[in-house]
Amino acid sequence: YYQTYTNPFVFKNFCKYWWLGLVAIFVTVVIQKRIPDSDTYFLAATGRHIVETGAVPQINPFVIHQDFAIIVQQWLFDVLMYVIYGSWGNGGLFCYLILTYSISMALLYKYMSLFTENKTHKLVLLSIMGILYTNWSVARPTSISFIIMLSLLYCMEQYRRTKRFRYLSVLPFLSLLQVNIHSSIWPMMVVLMVPYIFPYVIPRKNNIKNNANQTPNFTLLRNIGEPIINQHLTEADINEPLEYFF
Repeated sequence: YYQTYTNPFVFKNFCKYWWLGLVAIFVTVVIQKRIPDSDTYFLAATGRHIVETGAVPQINPFVIHQDFAIIVQQWLFDVLMYVIYGSWGNGGLFCYLILTYSISMALLYKYMSLFTENKTHKLVLLSIMGILYTNWSVARPTSISFIIMLSLLYCMEQYRRTKRFRYLSVLPFLSLLQVNIHSSIWPMMVVLMVPYIFPYVIPRKNNIKNNANQTPNFTLLRNIGEPIINQHLTEADINEPLEYFF
């Protein structure tokens, strides 16, 4: 261990091939889980139904109950699972998991690289994340959602640093992909964007009246929240806190 971090040649090669260890750990865990995950069969069957009928089902065709409603909020992923499993079986799903894992770790490394150039820190953090990732990595929509969320964070951070529009131009495509791959997770995209959007929505400190030692003002939330609860919201309740900023 000591030699690894004192010998530049050894450390350079360690940094070059360390990710193979993560892949080996991931492969071992995936095999022990006996892929595919039980839910994958249902997703693949739903995908087959969509391909054969050309429509997303609103009534569950796989249960004995009549007119049992279903919401297929991951229809595109279902089709993907059907294509992979139908063409290559469990081997195809295994390769899919390895591919999504590798892409996720690569994106995570690039995102961390925006904040630090210290390779040791990045290797340690990525190794921890890589091992934790194995606990929930299955052939489900979250495997792609994780990639989409990392791409979103990377683009937003790059835009904050460079102000290049090309990074924002990717966001609509990520949003469209997410809502068709896993629509129930789509609101998380908004949550992740809030820290980047918030500074542009709230006026800068030097534009606030009496800005000396200002603390966060929650009058707007209080003035709107309380009247809504008591059902007597007025225009004055909104104008009063807004005058604080403008």
